[in-house]
Amino acid sequence: MNAHTNAVSSAETRARTSARLQQHRDAAGLAAMRMEMHQGVAVHRMGTGPALVLLHGGRGSWCHWIHNIVPLSRHFSLHVLDLPGFGVSAPVPREWPYADYLSLLSKALAEITDGRPFLLAGFSFGAQTAAMLTAHHLGEQVRRLSLLAPAGWGNDGDIGRESRKSLRDVTTVEGRREVFRHNLGTNQIADPVRITEHTVDLLEYNIAHSVFHSPQAGSLPVLLDALPKIHCPLQVMAGERDILQKPSLEWRMARIREAAPQVIVEPLAGAGHWAQYEVPEAYNQHLIAFMQSQSSGRQ
Repeated sequence: MNAHTNAVSSAETRARTSARLQQHRDAAGLAAMRMEMHQGVAVHRMGTGPALVLLHGGRGSWCHWIHNIVPLSRHFSLHVLDLPGFGVSAPVPREWPYADYLSLLSKALAEITDGRPFLLAGFSFGAQTAAMLTAHHLGEQVRRLSLLAPAGWGNDGDIGRESRKSLRDVTTVEGRREVFRHNLGTNQIADPVRITEHTVDLLEYNIAHSVFHSPQAGSLPVLLDALPKIHCPLQVMAGERDILQKPSLEWRMARIREAAPQVIVEPLAGAGHWAQYEVPEAYNQHLIAFMQSQSSGRQ
C-alpha cells in the first residue's frame, strides 16, 4: 500500500468514524454541546454552574467523557477539551517536547476560562497533564483537582503492551475492530459485558484522530514530583480492576499519599482503566461530591 493509498484510507477512516461519533453524540443527548477553538485547541461546552475543565486520556478525545457530560452538566459549566493533537484540535508534532505541549495548553486554558478560577479533572495522560498544569502553570487558578488513573510514573507506555494486539498488517475494517475490541478488554475495560459496538466505535474514532504520541509523554516520571507543588484540594480515583496500575493500585496510592498528604483517594469498585466510561454513575457521584465539597482535603 503506497503513501497515497494510505492517506486516502486514513481520510476515509476519519470521515467514517466521525459520522459514527456524531450518531453517538446525538443519542447521548449532547445536541446542546457547542464547540469553540482556542489556540488550536477544541473545547466542547455544555451546562451551567462553576467552570469544570475535563482533560481526556492518551489517544483519546472529548468522547472519553461521553457517559459523564450530561449528568455533570447539571452541576457545572463544562469545558471538555480535545487535547492538542487529538480529536478535532489542530495537529502538533508527533513527538513534540512535553514542555512545549504544556505551554500551548496553558495558553489555551487562559483563553477558555478568561483567566478565572476553575475546577479541573483529568483521566490517565490527561490526569498527568492536569497535575503538571496545576503544579507549574496554573497554580491558584485551579480551585480543586481530580485525577483518574494518572499516568506519569516513568513506565506507563510499556505497561499492558504484552497483552495488546497490534494493528500492523491488519487491512480490513472488521479486522481492526477486532483488535480494538481485544485491546479494550485487556487494557481498558474490566467487565467484558461493557464492551459494545459503541465502545469500539469510540476507540476507533480516537485512534483515527490521534497525532500526538501520548505514550511517550505519559511515560515521563513527572507525577510524584508535581504532586507536592499542588496546594488545592486533590482527589485521586482509579478502578480497582485497572491492570495498568503497576506494580499495584495499593502501591501507587501509597506513593501518592506520601507526595500529597491532603489527597482524597477513592477506588472505583469493579472498574478498569477507563472507569468513567465503565462505571459512570460511581465516577460522577465521587467527582460531584468532591467538586462541591467545602473541605480542604482528607479528613
